Amino acid sequence: MNNNRADLAIFTKYFCDLENLRKQWKWFLLMGILMMVLGFLAIGASTAVTLVSVVLLGSVLLAGGIIQIAYAFWARQWSGFFFSLLAGIIYTVTGFLLIVHPTAGALSLTLLLAAFYIIGGLFRIVGSLMMQFEQWGWALLSGIIKFVLGVLIWMGWPETGLWVFGLFIGIDLVFYGWFWVLLSLEAKKLSPKT
Repeated sequence: MNNNRADLAIFTKYFCDLENLRKQWKWFLLMGILMMVLGFLAIGASTAVTLVSVVLLGSVLLAGGIIQIAYAFWARQWSGFFFSLLAGIIYTVTGFLLIVHPTAGALSLTLLLAAFYIIGGLFRIVGSLMMQFEQWGWALLSGIIKFVLGVLIWMGWPETGLWVFGLFIGIDLVFYGWFWVLLSLEAKKLSPKT
């Protein structure tokens, strides 16, 4: 239990005010519960969440591309004009395509994610086996899990492209919400003078 309090103290020293956290623990608990509920809803509606996230990403890319193009013309005297303009055009076109064709965008991004997981997992496996630093087994396990997830996503593609991002977002929300629930319950136990 003392170890948990030490971890909480280290976390809160850098990220929040302990006294405020102790006083407001109910709100943090509520926030954690709501995030978990949203996470479970996202898992249940993973296809819709995937498509919404692709459209949102497309909107951000489109807006960023337009800003980049405007900046390129605004600062056209500098040597990077054509590179900046080209980057803005690529962002704009990519964003537009993701908004207009979210299903195709989700399929493409999922295939990219699978490749990232496979390659990243292999690098982590090889690195942990070669270096064998303290606790290297956890890095090895992490690499194996990442690799297996990538292979499973790739083997299930294109079907996985329609739900995998929504599932990952939902899982992330559940775990992040659970973190806030645990943090709030520990904060409740703190004495006012801590």
